[in-house]
Amino acid sequence: MLYKKVALLSSIVLSSLSLNANAAISIDGDLSDWLNTPTGSSSDWTNLKQSNVSYAVDDQILNYLDPGYGGQTFDAEAMYLNFDSGTLNIAIVTGLPASGSGSFVPGDISFDLNGDKAYEYAMVVTQHEVWNTGLANDDAGYFIKAANESGLSDPGAWNYSPINGYDNSKQHPTQVNKGNGSVLSQNTLKYTKLTGDFANIGGLGDYTTEPHYLIETSVQFTNDGGYGSDFLAAISAGTLNVHWNPTCNNDYIIANMGAQGNGVPEPGSLALVALGLIGFGVKKRKA
Repeated sequence: MLYKKVALLSSIVLSSLSLNANAAISIDGDLSDWLNTPTGSSSDWTNLKQSNVSYAVDDQILNYLDPGYGGQTFDAEAMYLNFDSGTLNIAIVTGLPASGSGSFVPGDISFDLNGDKAYEYAMVVTQHEVWNTGLANDDAGYFIKAANESGLSDPGAWNYSPINGYDNSKQHPTQVNKGNGSVLSQNTLKYTKLTGDFANIGGLGDYTTEPHYLIETSVQFTNDGGYGSDFLAAISAGTLNVHWNPTCNNDYIIANMGAQGNGVPEPGSLALVALGLIGFGVKKRKA
């Protein structure tokens, strides 16, 4: 009887493992693919539903965001990355709506393959003109190679914004300015207001009544000997950094693809627990 109970428990554990580890991310503007249902605490941000998620969390509850001010509206709160079967999935949580605030709008997602602050690729987040792509306006979800691989000292491919409009030591890329030829791919990008259980994720201190928005997109790579191979190599090496900020640059967030989250036990660990339970049941039965 004990063996049957242990075997049943092991089966449940392995079934749960299969659901958690293999559930696909859908680009649908829903954070529930990434996180478990929030409970109103700061730990909500890292209560991961997926086992293979890298993340960065920088939720602020004060008007000062670091490096600038702006409160909840300009807060870059969290970024989550998931790589599955050649597809890089990205989720970004912010207080900024897609329409922006005042003269400032959401920046593009920028990609640094080597950790050297040279942002070689961009995902357009809101429609704007990008030179040398063959299009009058590049729409949300367009994946573009920047015109060069320059860093902060040579912003030819990017619009760079110094903090508060004057501190050049804290400038960051905001929107891609010039592409290197045609658009590489067009991808689904959702920019949605979080509702329901996720409307007030993390408790959010002074900003419990302020809205939160999700930017969710994905891009697929193949080992094609070109940019796809470059991305796959960077992901494998743990050198891929993904960056986002609003165009005011009052806040920014960067997640590294190698910084795996630990909110869900690794598949191997759960499998070992299950096998250990089975072994324990066999031993007890023989006894």
